[in-house]
Amino acid sequence: MQQLNWYKHRRLEEIQRTATQLLSQIEDLGIPSNELTQTRYKLLLRQLDHATAAMTALVKLEQWQLHHSSETMPIATLMKRSLERVEHLLKQRQLWAGVHGLGQSATDTDSGNSGIFLKGLQPSSYPSSLAIAGDIVKFELVLYELLVVACNRSLSGGRIDIWCRRLEERLLELSITDHGMIEPHLLAALQNQIPKDVLATSYLNQPPVLHLLICQQLMQQLGGELHFYQLPDHRVVSRLVLPLAE
Repeated sequence: MQQLNWYKHRRLEEIQRTATQLLSQIEDLGIPSNELTQTRYKLLLRQLDHATAAMTALVKLEQWQLHHSSETMPIATLMKRSLERVEHLLKQRQLWAGVHGLGQSATDTDSGNSGIFLKGLQPSSYPSSLAIAGDIVKFELVLYELLVVACNRSLSGGRIDIWCRRLEERLLELSITDHGMIEPHLLAALQNQIPKDVLATSYLNQPPVLHLLICQQLMQQLGGELHFYQLPDHRVVSRLVLPLAE
């Protein structure tokens, strides 16, 4: 039930965020007075309807257990959406976030206000059309959880890097690195070096470690992987492996 509770809470947070943004845009638009504003108004209503439908599906299909869907999404889109969701944290903590390993033609973007920089490598090796396949909503929520933890762990003025690397024909590696502090016993828990019966009754059975352990279990169910380790220079790494679309 912990996994279901985490998922529903994060999913409802996202639906609320989307609906609030759309209602604010509709309010700013006012009463449509010309063809352009009418078109924009209809688009916003369709997006609001989509957000409502997502909530309906959540209530109907995932009342007592998770429902696994199968979709595809370009990696560049996943990165853009994920960074937009944590933009307020990046600004609040004055953090710099960079994505490396996507095609230059589609992802070279620099935003000084948000502290986000998408840096491309060789398009031939990491094409911007590369897409992941599986339960996209849950993949997004796991990535969001990792970015939130990295932001909260980082010191003000620090940086977070996301490295994209194709492992083989059907797998993509996303490694999130940050310079934040992590306690050795917390890292040991995330590396499954502490017995599960100890975790059940310890202070580790609470966020953020609990949420990260839930994400690990969820990724295994979704055909991916999630690992945590620390580099010799003390950077913390969250390594996410996602299935690629054919």
